[in-house]
Amino acid sequence: MRRNVWRLWVSGIFLCGFVCAMLAWAEVANALTWISEERGSSFLLYEGAEMDCLWKNARMKNAAFLSDTESGLLREADLALRTLTQTVTEKSEHPVSGDIHYYASLDPEYFPVIPGAGRKYLRRAGETNGEIERYDRYDFSRIVDMTRSVHALSVAYFFTRDERYAVHAATLLRTWFVAPETRMRPNLRFARGFPGGPKGRPDGIEEGALFIPLLDDLRMLDRSNALTGADRNGLIGWFDAYLAWLSKSPFGKKALKTPGRLGVWTNAQIAVFADFLGKRETARRAVLSGRGQIDRNIEPDGVLSRQVLSPKPQEDVFSTLAGLVTLARIGEKTGVDLWGYRSKDGRTLREAFRLLDPYLEGASPWPWGKSNRPSLEAFSRYLAMASSRCGGGRFDAAVQAILGDSMGDERLSSDSFLGLFCTGKSAFLRPKKN
Repeated sequence: MRRNVWRLWVSGIFLCGFVCAMLAWAEVANALTWISEERGSSFLLYEGAEMDCLWKNARMKNAAFLSDTESGLLREADLALRTLTQTVTEKSEHPVSGDIHYYASLDPEYFPVIPGAGRKYLRRAGETNGEIERYDRYDFSRIVDMTRSVHALSVAYFFTRDERYAVHAATLLRTWFVAPETRMRPNLRFARGFPGGPKGRPDGIEEGALFIPLLDDLRMLDRSNALTGADRNGLIGWFDAYLAWLSKSPFGKKALKTPGRLGVWTNAQIAVFADFLGKRETARRAVLSGRGQIDRNIEPDGVLSRQVLSPKPQEDVFSTLAGLVTLARIGEKTGVDLWGYRSKDGRTLREAFRLLDPYLEGASPWPWGKSNRPSLEAFSRYLAMASSRCGGGRFDAAVQAILGDSMGDERLSSDSFLGLFCTGKSAFLRPKKN
């Protein structure tokens, strides 16, 4: 009898251990398949099928565009390998929050009343204060450096499968989002503040758009084990908390209701991160509300009337359209067609891009206000997507014109290089013939 009891007891312990182990493995497996169909297996700004094709070509060394760009890509990634980890905790001056883990940045249009003295700042619309890049006080330069480095490393890993790139990318991501001693708190309450201003404002939520390309970078790192299960769960937890803050905090709610690019990019972030987390209904609702944002931002003739009257009209127009394109992309995944949406009085994405087409091609000058043509390199991916989805190839010439300007005699950066994998435009990456 005692022997039987002993056997039952041992069997029970074994069974309990087995169940616990299976549960633990299920958790790990969930983390390891975090970019599954449920968490967005497809790329956001790129086309998965084309990316796979390009990778295969790269392995066979028979892709013309790679022979002209690969060294540049790898050079950028090799520089990123020497990049130190970036973290919001590196500020030597604590932000107004009093907590070094909060992200803090300066509203670029605010300047000190007396240069170099005092703490009173006033707005100078249309100007940019170079203080935004101060590492001792603000995190904006750090977040830009971190996201650029992760992108370059992820691209290099995707095409070479060199684990060095994946390992360093994982280290940068872990430091910024996961490690308790260095992680950023999942909100942007103190972004785009200014000395003497309120303790927290919604204006800087737009800077969260810098996180969106990271989701494609994570997809490129998916074949590596550099990110552990704990890392992946930590990243999922961070974006889940950030999404909750965007959706529920007074700052997020106010930003979402703000007309123009701030409201559009707040909504785009909600859609993107909800889709990443597998919260498809939340993502779908965000895309549906994008119809109202088209109505509020685009006139029937295609003019973005609010944006063209701003101190930086071109920047505001391009940024707003990029946000709407991002929403439309998520709409493809959630069954909401923003590309073909047309309001009762004729407001459409198509018309907005059509109106810009001559300018983007370089055939016509900027028709509204001050012209300070910004770099269109980053915008090319959104334009290419619009060309394929709602333009019927109508804007292909503009994409080619932008690429011609970007390429010149230089090798493409990783941003230019991958920015065109979104719509089958990789043919544009081939250098122009002399």
